Amino acid sequence: MLAAGLALAAGTAHAARSYWLNSGQNVITCAGNSRGETLKAGVTSRTASLLINGFILCKDEGDAYRYEVSFLNVAINPGQRGSLDREDYAFDWLGLALYKPAPEGEERIEWLFDEARPIAGRLQRSDTRKLVFGNLSFRVPKAAADRATNMTFYITAEGLLYNFRLL
Repeated sequence: MLAAGLALAAGTAHAARSYWLNSGQNVITCAGNSRGETLKAGVTSRTASLLINGFILCKDEGDAYRYEVSFLNVAINPGQRGSLDREDYAFDWLGLALYKPAPEGEERIEWLFDEARPIAGRLQRSDTRKLVFGNLSFRVPKAAADRATNMTFYITAEGLLYNFRLL
């Protein structure tokens, strides 16, 4: 989903190193923990358009890792209301992507895992309430996780993409 959207938007599968390869985080797994490990997720920048925070449970399932979104709070950042370009934000997808630099060079991305789950929620620019999403999971094959150098979670609002990470 993320890779397809970026390829369509840019017309190619190329991505600038300064963004994708420097903004994602190292791949966080929970090897050997079949009962699960709770990980905090969110956005740490005070200049982000959205305030995102929550918890994701990581479980080792033998040949894969399962990342279960226990809950994710999403709200408009009150300090950024004046710079938002839309009045209405209709959230439609929550996803997880794992990737690495392509073998040919550092300016291309090799997408190893990218799945998104549908969500539904709407916030106005002036809203002070938060939306809560949860009960979603992603099963990432260990082969993909082992090859990846970067991971990102994301939420979309009718084409706008907002990244968040495990903290």
